[in-house]
Amino acid sequence: MPLAAVALAAAAVLLYVQRSVEGMYGYDGPFHIRYSQILRDELSAGRGFPRTFPWWQETFLRDRWADKDLLYHLLLAPFTRGDLASGGKTASIVFGTLLYAALFVSLRWLDVRAAWLWTLACLVSSTWLLYRAGLVRSHVLAIAILLVGIAAILRGSRAGIFVCAAAYALTHIGWHLLPGLALLHDASSSLIARRLRVRAALWALSGTLLAIVINPSFPANLRLWWVQNIDVLGMAWLGGHPDLSLGREFLTAGPLFLLAYNIGPLALTLAGFALLAARHRAGSRADAGAITLALATAVMMALTLASRRFGEFWAPVSVLFAAVAAKDVAGRWAPSLRRPAVVAACGLVLVGVGWHQVGQARRLVDQDPGMLFAPCAEWIRDHVPAGETVFTTDWDEFPDLFFTAPEQRYLVGLDPTFMYVTSPGRWQSWRDIVDGRVADVRRPILETFHSRYLFVDAGYAAFIERADQDPALRSEKRDPECGVYSIRETPAGPSIQTVLWHADGAGGTQEASAGDFVDVSRLHGRPGAGGSGDGCARLTAVVNQGAASTRRFRLSTDDRVAITVNGRQAFDSATAPALSIDEVLAGGALPQDHVFGADLRAGENGIVFTTCPAGQAWGFFLEIGRP
Repeated sequence: MPLAAVALAAAAVLLYVQRSVEGMYGYDGPFHIRYSQILRDELSAGRGFPRTFPWWQETFLRDRWADKDLLYHLLLAPFTRGDLASGGKTASIVFGTLLYAALFVSLRWLDVRAAWLWTLACLVSSTWLLYRAGLVRSHVLAIAILLVGIAAILRGSRAGIFVCAAAYALTHIGWHLLPGLALLHDASSSLIARRLRVRAALWALSGTLLAIVINPSFPANLRLWWVQNIDVLGMAWLGGHPDLSLGREFLTAGPLFLLAYNIGPLALTLAGFALLAARHRAGSRADAGAITLALATAVMMALTLASRRFGEFWAPVSVLFAAVAAKDVAGRWAPSLRRPAVVAACGLVLVGVGWHQVGQARRLVDQDPGMLFAPCAEWIRDHVPAGETVFTTDWDEFPDLFFTAPEQRYLVGLDPTFMYVTSPGRWQSWRDIVDGRVADVRRPILETFHSRYLFVDAGYAAFIERADQDPALRSEKRDPECGVYSIRETPAGPSIQTVLWHADGAGGTQEASAGDFVDVSRLHGRPGAGGSGDGCARLTAVVNQGAASTRRFRLSTDDRVAITVNGRQAFDSATAPALSIDEVLAGGALPQDHVFGADLRAGENGIVFTTCPAGQAWGFFLEIGRP
């Protein structure tokens, strides 16, 4: 009955927190539920476990797939029958409830009094855990296994240690956690007993090694473990690495984060150490279990300060620590604790803290934007051929795209480190393109990443502006949050292929062919530096012509531009009429395209190009084409 009551309370609170969202919240949920469906279909068809992951074309996992969440994906499979969004939300309630139920079972197994009260205290006193417990991610199941595993270690249950260690290693990439805690407990027991004990560590290590070897991804999972635990954390915590823009969960958590989102774990941690100190003053030595939990709680709190991602582990472990530390003194303090005034005061504090923390968790969920990129993903699903690689502007766009358009391929997802460790050079090229550090974005997308379609997050304004100016990029889908482009072939025809541009007063030069972006900001310096004094720039070029003719010029830019050819004005954007919608649709031109004619004489022709920036991508495409 207490277990049922705890489970119902946890489910009710989780439902309340998620009341405002129809499906899942958080970034990774769409990936997990979709992949679980794919895994279910592969196994049902008798094809076995996937050994490749073609959706991440620029990662080492493309050809040697390692599913770090294998057990979670298998248990998630029953929720993939029917609508995936609804199934994902149902799964989030079930697994979140399981986490708190596992905490209750662990407390009962450790003979803690009022285990239901300790569990409810954890449920309502940690915003961070409550928010993270509702995500469709494997750490929710992993924490439930971890808690039972810790209880098994403290109880000395060999079977429990072995099974939990194996299950944990099949669910979460932190395989070392339970063996490490078992070793910590053995060390504490050895110090107290004054003889070596390694039984718990051996059983935990045996279960972990078995899980690693029987995983269908073995031995590819060994490299994944290294990347996730060494490379990722090293890049998050140590200097000397490029900024990979890792997820927000890797942000440091200062004291304000602990007070705002983890007031319960903080109070329970301090209470646990205060109880151990009281026992020491009373002449009662702490047992190995209390020492193990004290050290584990302290380490997890320190890790939480380094990266928020450890907060969901710290919170329930702090409950185990405080509850076990209170066991020996509970009997002595029981009469005082049962006084109506004390009970009422504790109840009011718990209700007040719960009201704030649960409400805060719900506000965090309310702020979740949902699947922002669904409209663009739907266009990709309906128009991009299956198996085609779509160039993406960031790693966190992948879950929405994969959920909606699983037949297409992408660059990287869930963690940018996967791409970086595979090829730092290609990762740098990708970021240079997206961040607008290269003059030509189209050619490397086509030649390096073999993509004919581009998905763009609306936050990359400079990239969007440059893409809009490129006459070979067609905007296929526009949404407030994203866009999709396709690379099209430009009409063939005789043209002057190369022009050498010079920036007056700056000394910069650039050789550009018809399809190249002339980067004025690089030639001349940042807008407003030098030039005519008003933020504009003056470029010159000499074009050689075999015979006199009138040439067709095609200019694509959103900047203010004036062009003179051989001293005569050929174009001025201030007076040029805009293209009509019929011209845009019929000619394949873009709204920022300008087409005009200019007379070129035999021999050398001087071109003067005056431009003033109107956006972030200061530059132009200029094709001198057919007579």
